[in-house]
Formats: sequence, C-alpha cells, structure tokens
Amino acid sequence: MTQKISSESSILPEQSNLWAMKKLSFSDEAARLVQKEVPTTRIHYADTIEGVWEGIAGGDYGVVPVENSSKGPVWKHLNQLRDNSSEAICGEIELHVRMCLGVLPNTDLQDISYVHSHPMGIAQCGDALAELGLTDKNHVIEAVTADAPQHVAELKDPHRICLASRLAIEEWGLNVLREDMANQKGVGNITQFYLMHMNGGVDLPDIQKEHHAAIVIPEKDGIGILHNILGIIRNAGTDLRSLHSQKIDGGDGYRFFMEMDSCRDGTAFELMRRKLENCSAVRAMQWLGSWNHHIASPSIGMGNSAYERADRIVQGSELDTSRRYHCVEVIPDNYPGVLFDITGDIATSDVNLTSIHSRPIGPKTYAFLLEMDASKTSPSRMNILFNQLRYNSHIRNVVWICSTDSLKELQALEPVEP
Repeated sequence: MTQKISSESSILPEQSNLWAMKKLSFSDEAARLVQKEVPTTRIHYADTIEGVWEGIAGGDYGVVPVENSSKGPVWKHLNQLRDNSSEAICGEIELHVRMCLGVLPNTDLQDISYVHSHPMGIAQCGDALAELGLTDKNHVIEAVTADAPQHVAELKDPHRICLASRLAIEEWGLNVLREDMANQKGVGNITQFYLMHMNGGVDLPDIQKEHHAAIVIPEKDGIGILHNILGIIRNAGTDLRSLHSQKIDGGDGYRFFMEMDSCRDGTAFELMRRKLENCSAVRAMQWLGSWNHHIASPSIGMGNSAYERADRIVQGSELDTSRRYHCVEVIPDNYPGVLFDITGDIATSDVNLTSIHSRPIGPKTYAFLLEMDASKTSPSRMNILFNQLRYNSHIRNVVWICSTDSLKELQALEPVEP
C-alpha cells in the first residue's frame, strides 16, 4: 500500500519557546515570520548563535541560518547540525534579506575607513564594498548584524559605515544611505533558516514528511559513484533541491550535504532510503531532519530572482583532451535530474568525476565546478564528452577553466571553505 505524505496544522506547537539571535537581527526577522504564523510563540534572544544552540539543547526551538543565495552554505552551522544527532530540522524559513548601508548623518562615502557587519553580511555585499574600495583590512567583524549600527553610533566616527537591516540602522539613529547592497539584487538575496528542535527519538528520515536533508559520504574514488547515488534519488521521483560538497579533514574524500523533496509517496521514499544506505557507492549516510512546513517572506515570489538566460553561453579556451585532468563550470537549469544526466555523461565516458562544488547564483540556483580525471579514457571520448556538455539543452552556461597534468594545479581551483 502506498503511504501518503502527512500534513500538520502549523510549523511548531502553540506556546512554544523560540530562540533567535539579537533583536532587530535577520535571525529575529525569521523568528517573527514564525510568530506571525503561530502568534502564541514566545521569542527569546541570544547574544550569539551558541546561545541559540543552547536553547535548542534545552528543549526549545531555534532558528539557524544555513544558506544564503549570494554566499552559499553556512558551514559552521551545518557542521554543528552534523555533529549533534540529537537535534533535527523540523521546519524551514526563507527570509528576503534587505542588506542596507547605514551611516552617521555627516558621513562622506568617499572617505570611509571601516565597514561593520557580520562576516556573512560582508560576504553578501562584496561587490558593492569593492566599489567603495573596502577590502579585508577595512572590515570590522560583528557577532550579529544588529550589533553593527549600535557600534557605529556609539563610536560617532563618520569614517565608519555598517551593513544591517533598516530597522536596526534606524533604531540607532543612523541614516539608510543605500537600500540594496547585496550581490543578488531585488528579491534575489535570500537567507534560508532551519527551524531546529531536539529530535526526541524519532527515526529519520520521517517518510511521512515532504522535505528532507541528509549528509552522504561516497566512496573516495571510482567512475560513476555520484551518478549511481543520484540515480537512486531520481528513480524514487525525489527532487534534489541542493547539493553542496565539503572536503573531509585529512584528505579522506568529500561529504555531500543534500536537500530533497519527496514525491509525496512515503513508500517510494522509504525504498530510496534503504537503497542509499545499502549502496556500495555510499560509505556513510546521516539524516539531518524531515519537515513539511516552509515559511517565506511575503516579497519572495513577487519578482523573478531565478537565474535566467535565453541563449546558451560557452566561455573560456577549449580544453586540451591530451591532458589527464580537466576542470569545467556548468550552470544547469532547474530540470529535475539534470545533475544525474550530467554525471551520467561523465561516467559513460569512463571519466572519473573527482569532485563537484556548488556556487550560488540565485535562490537555490547554482553553478557547479566539475573536476575530472580522464586517465581511463581516450582523447576522442573526452572530446565527445565536452561536446555533450556544450550542447546539453539543460545546461545554460559552460565555462572551460583548464586542462592540466598536475593534480595539485587542479585541486588549487577548489573553493576554500570560509
């Protein structure tokens, strides 16, 4: 008998305690979206994210930022979730983050020495800060964005600016000089928060829920390993929402953080779970949570923030098929299973996909850096593979990056985890 996905009336129970970071922070805004749905929710504030985790460990709920559409995953928080199996995801909030530029009344932007904000806030606004000539040496790191306008106001130094929400900036008597500082403009700058709670002994994944998150550690080496894993997910009618890779300490391969949406068929999802956990391509697997409820800022969906391009673009010099290692970046569309198709083309060419790294270009929209080892195939087959990538109708953009015989040179192209 087919098991259908269940639904619940609200994202958390009535009269729940919900922890967020400081008042007027973006974490506070996310908590208030939850409170709007469940008005009896009691919001409590912590000075740091560690205080939020402590509230969760004490049996309350908490909102934790995990991904931004301008900067990507917040690995510190995903690592905390990975290392604490007693805590689980039970809901999701997508917040439209309006990163504003706050200044004292007599500030001249031509004479700025320092910008105050949280590291993620600074990262989200890197393009605009570069235009102002502000680099790492000009950054003043704050524990939360809401601290930035407070400290600029207290210092009374017109050579300092801050990045924070409009509410926080105006609370401390500063002026909002610019409204939209983030790299992703309009409604494109979105931070995803998880609603966290103690698991309470529930076996994960909960096949009655629609949304799921997991960490998958594949076997370290071998042709078609990721393709086999993605095939199990695709065959269950499950939509892979995101895939992020993280290098395991000690050079022991990679782990993949995955979010997936089930097809509302609990039986098919349970079969997929068993196949993944018993697949020879999978070394280890950890389920992080299952949930039904998703809350979003009212402005999300009002504008077209997704990556769109009418014509396929191919950039960079053609790769040298006589070399062993190759690196290419592709931007696929949102066609279900597109990563399965891409990794399938690579596997059937007898090419080893040694690593894959995501780069955000919009809300849940990514470019993928593919690093490949062609030692077991021929130059002619590599040429066919390159043409498959070039003419794949579900790949919007292809950037040929390099071909080399040096593994060290290839690995130097990998993004560094902040």
